[in-house]
Amino acid sequence: VVPLSKQLMSDVEKFNISSDKLAYIQNGVDLSEVEAVRQTKTNKQKEKKTIGFVGQMISRKNIKAILDCFESLYEKRQDIELVLLGDGEDRPSLETYSKTLASAKDIHFLGFRNDRLQLLRDFDLFVMTSTLEGIPRCLMEACAMEIPVSAYDIAGIDQLITNNESGLLAPLHNSKQLEKDWENLLDDEDLASSLAQNSKLFVEANFSAKRMADEYFELFKGMLKEKVNA
Repeated sequence: VVPLSKQLMSDVEKFNISSDKLAYIQNGVDLSEVEAVRQTKTNKQKEKKTIGFVGQMISRKNIKAILDCFESLYEKRQDIELVLLGDGEDRPSLETYSKTLASAKDIHFLGFRNDRLQLLRDFDLFVMTSTLEGIPRCLMEACAMEIPVSAYDIAGIDQLITNNESGLLAPLHNSKQLEKDWENLLDDEDLASSLAQNSKLFVEANFSAKRMADEYFELFKGMLKEKVNA
């Protein structure tokens, strides 16, 4: 059994799996693919700043909190749009709910997209309001893409983002702080740029797919050696 985050490792240990059948390998992403797309980014002026989410539309992702935060911010300013990439069992109800909001015309559900990295590249802010996570791949990709991040401070996310160093983390369900964080990252370009650069460097150093693949290779090689010697 190979959990991909420290939190999942802790959860799995509760099932009394023997230590010789348990190994921790931290999740990683193919940063070369992300970097290739990041290099194509331009500084073209946009009519609206894009707040974006990428991921499954399921209950633990708590996407209604994103919609509510966007609606609250939209009451103050209309220079923003919300783009949601991904699919899942909650998508129909979320779309129905979004149509009841004053900000509905600037909320876009794009579903599963093969060009998600190109769309991610053009986000001005990446947001997550999950209540439970491992180490989300979409967040790693956002960091590697050098997109500023605002999220709730939960296990898993805190392995990627350090508050005020590589992103902004609000206490879970603190919607007022979340909205303030969104505003800060949208309006303070120097802050957003500094945090995004720090998150990119951190992910490159700790969460590359090559590092992950090398660790799996060593694990499998060790398992085969044990079997041969048994």
